[in-house]
Amino acid sequence: MRRQLRIVLFGGLALSCLAQRGAVPGQPAEGPMADRGLRSMGANAPGLTPEQQPFSPPLIARLSACPLTRDQRNRIANAIARHDYKMAETDLVSEIDRQPSSTELLNAAAGVFFIDGQFLNVAIALKKSDHIHPLSPADRLTLALAYVAMNRGEWARTELDRLVRQDPNGANYLYWLARIDYDERRYSSAAATLKRAIDIDPDFMKAYDNLGLALEANGDFEEAKKYYEIAVNLNRKSSKPSPWPPLNRGNLLSRLGRYDDAAASLKEALRYGPTLAQAHFRLGFVYDKQGKEADAIAELSKAASLDADYADPLYALGRIYYRRGDKERAEQAFSAYRKLKISQNPASNQR
Repeated sequence: MRRQLRIVLFGGLALSCLAQRGAVPGQPAEGPMADRGLRSMGANAPGLTPEQQPFSPPLIARLSACPLTRDQRNRIANAIARHDYKMAETDLVSEIDRQPSSTELLNAAAGVFFIDGQFLNVAIALKKSDHIHPLSPADRLTLALAYVAMNRGEWARTELDRLVRQDPNGANYLYWLARIDYDERRYSSAAATLKRAIDIDPDFMKAYDNLGLALEANGDFEEAKKYYEIAVNLNRKSSKPSPWPPLNRGNLLSRLGRYDDAAASLKEALRYGPTLAQAHFRLGFVYDKQGKEADAIAELSKAASLDADYADPLYALGRIYYRRGDKERAEQAFSAYRKLKISQNPASNQR
């Protein structure tokens, strides 16, 4: 039994590494100029610091409840503090091998796996813990988030529905249910659920932003714009504003042909997230619409340099160069675009 637990956990670790290399794909773009990730809907869990992760109490504090010696606890805590998550994972799994019924160890290991982006291992550890003793609401939410990150919305929905039954006023649970609806293109359902979350928490900025996205996806542009405005205003009051609300609003304004307003909104997004490739791409697209080709090329080139896996800026650059008569640069951009798309979807090259 102990040996089996070690194999399952480390086997899961190997599988989750495979998932990060493409076995758990993200949502693909739907065309050469399709936006990628223009929504604050991603789990965005990899790289979270111990202070930002969703567990309660904070991860390092949870170690005090684990059946560990002081030296073990200090070693794991120090590894987490310096972001050496592999060392912390190895030590915790080794101790789980000795104490397979310790929910404290399993839940702590899940916390480290979560901030390390090892979502399959999060699910393995928390499901084992849940079989021993029902998870706390915070840990069940973490399990749901791991499923979301693994693109297993149906599994996440089961856990979130259970949380809503336990706490109908849990606005955050409704928010995540709406995100799953959105991913499944059930936009009306997502909008209705987000409105319930806002009724519970009128200052829930992400709910307003995602409500705008759901309404926009449903073709209700004016209503979407209204909720984007609320999200942007709430975002400005945050100590750490997110680039996504002004980015999403800027994208809608661009669709409506309001390019000056769109550019202003996208520049606001870049003040909050200067390395966000999507914001540079959208601003480059707007500059191109405004006839500012040099500025467009600069922004699109920046987007491509910030994210080597982002194909859309390359296609947009190719179009601008082709229009300018610079066939050599146009072909370079189009060639890079095609190679990237083929590498991301090898089956497309077999048609």
